[in-house]
Amino acid sequence: YLILYAIAGRGADRAVASTLVHAEAPAQALTVALDEAIAAREDVAGFAYRGAADGGAAAAVVTVAGVPVLSVQALPLGAPELGQRMAELGRERGIAALALAMALFLAVTWRTGNLAERYGALAVSLALVAIIPLAALSNRSALFNPAFFFVSAGGPLTASVGALALAAATVLVAVLATERAQLFPKAPWRAALVIISVAVLGPFLLTTISRGIRFPANGASVVLWLAWETAVFLTAVVVLFAGIAAGDAALGNRRGLPAWVAPFIAAVGTALAPLVVEARGGLPQWYTLFWIASIISIALARRTRASLWAAATVAAFGAATLVWSETVKARVLLADQDVAALSRADSSASALVRRFPAQLDSTTAPRTRVELLARYAASDLASSDYPVDITTWSPRGQIMADLRVGIGSGRASGIEYFAREALDAKRAVLTHVPDRPGMLTILAVPHADQSVTTVVVAQHTRLVTRDPFPTITGLSRSRDEGGTAPYTLQFAPAGLSQYIATAAQWTKKENDELHGDWFLPPTGGRVIHVHARVPLTGYSALATRGGLIVFFNLGLLGFLWALLVVSDGGAVRWVREHGRTWLRSYRARLSLSLFAAFVVPAVAFAAWSYQRLQDDDAQTRGLLVRETLRGVASAQGAGLDSLSVRFDTPLFLYANGVLIATSDPLFDALAPIGRLLPSEAARALLQNDDGFATAELAVAGEQMRFG
Repeated sequence: YLILYAIAGRGADRAVASTLVHAEAPAQALTVALDEAIAAREDVAGFAYRGAADGGAAAAVVTVAGVPVLSVQALPLGAPELGQRMAELGRERGIAALALAMALFLAVTWRTGNLAERYGALAVSLALVAIIPLAALSNRSALFNPAFFFVSAGGPLTASVGALALAAATVLVAVLATERAQLFPKAPWRAALVIISVAVLGPFLLTTISRGIRFPANGASVVLWLAWETAVFLTAVVVLFAGIAAGDAALGNRRGLPAWVAPFIAAVGTALAPLVVEARGGLPQWYTLFWIASIISIALARRTRASLWAAATVAAFGAATLVWSETVKARVLLADQDVAALSRADSSASALVRRFPAQLDSTTAPRTRVELLARYAASDLASSDYPVDITTWSPRGQIMADLRVGIGSGRASGIEYFAREALDAKRAVLTHVPDRPGMLTILAVPHADQSVTTVVVAQHTRLVTRDPFPTITGLSRSRDEGGTAPYTLQFAPAGLSQYIATAAQWTKKENDELHGDWFLPPTGGRVIHVHARVPLTGYSALATRGGLIVFFNLGLLGFLWALLVVSDGGAVRWVREHGRTWLRSYRARLSLSLFAAFVVPAVAFAAWSYQRLQDDDAQTRGLLVRETLRGVASAQGAGLDSLSVRFDTPLFLYANGVLIATSDPLFDALAPIGRLLPSEAARALLQNDDGFATAELAVAGEQMRFG
């Protein structure tokens, strides 16, 4: 770190203010330095800092209160980097400007034009979705990233979940406008043909769309879940509304099934999905009959004001079921791929390891963990998030320093032999060794002073024990995006009858989990048994989440419908003609009274319950911290490093507000919560008489509780 301190004193009191000017990797992940924002704003690569008298003619000297402090020189971006940055910025601004222009164009055309002009405006919108390179926004939002959703059949309209949602919403607006204008064909034979086509092809079309879901290995965020649900829902509404229009033409308004039949069948089908899901996450073939029956029921239902909402309800249930089923299958596939990769070498890891010697000194190996950290943080390996173990060996074969990042405890067997081989051959040795948790990539680099640096890279697998504090060193970023792991892997003992098993065996345990077992070839004379769990979540939790998603989708459709009515001017006319009368009516007063009597208290109770859950969580974590510190305080004479291993917790020792010792030299170099005691912690201690307090502090953008 490069920090500017200002200190004022009065008697025995001292006040210290600090400004973080610059942070080297990986410390820049723990906080935001002053020069980062300036470099991004001024389009420079960064800044070089020297002493006030050593800057040279090109450097600017910073003075404080007339005293020269340091010299600063801007480092320009290279032509390729600057061109790429300007191109990305230009694309993003151009897409934003075009989106705003298109929104204004639609608003004006819809307000003043006839139906043909409105269709033309929607066609232009659909063409823009197909033409604009929305994938250029993939760095800004996962909604436009093809890695999370892609269907090749639809071209650019289905190249990402964001593109599909925009295209489906545009087509849905056109369908709703056609319905309001009552322009659907009335010929019975054509309507019957549409009903059959929608009933037969509709489920398969929606299944094809849902198969475009690509579940990320680190879990899916809530935003991504809702995006998948919304895109499938909007597509399903378009399909089902075509069936409604065809049924109206074939049967008329007075004949047909009640409107509630189709939503009831869809609800039953959704409720059955967790019960009939197969061992590998799929649904049985006969299950499609539920959705064919619900689509036919929608088409044959009597036409009422509730027809649109009946179709939307069926679409919402179908979208929830399809997305849930596809994500379960995707998580099973991720577990299969994880285990399959254990027995083969990782080419990406090999390519990254080959570049690592460029960060090392050819004369001598790093002597401390802090030196290893600096070398590792400057390499491409650090940005790849592979589990890594870097060790430096003395000429006598003794360990001088060791740095483990996201690889858990334990050491690969035989590393010292590869170090000796590289030293005898006087060249770097790269090899692949089968070991737990899988095929390891090992590099040994000799130095001129007979010391050796070895690098062990494990594969991206959930068999590797995760770091319980992934962000405190600014290195590991292996946390799950959605908060819950999509699957878990663990080693298990293999029985005699399982030695001849060759394929993965998946089974379903009740309704909460899918279990998979693999029996890999022997390593060290023993068969390796890998056990996987894919959580399905409890049935009650699934029902609650499914209900919330259904209501969310119906609210989205209501918003589109209201937008259409308002743009037509119908809402304004209705308010002028009936608004005052409706507000004075008994029905309106009763509705508002019931709303205030039930919904408002329910919202208040939900907010209170959420706050109570947060408080309970904070108390539980605070109790854990308190008991840990109680155990540390009772262990007299032990060092912080041994206590940290014993309690599996990083420890920091402050005296008079200044950090004086840590349980790891890396923490002393990085000072993840500051060299000075954070003001939140100091205030919390002053406000408690028992000498103990907890505080939430941000480390690398993540809230962590310290005591």
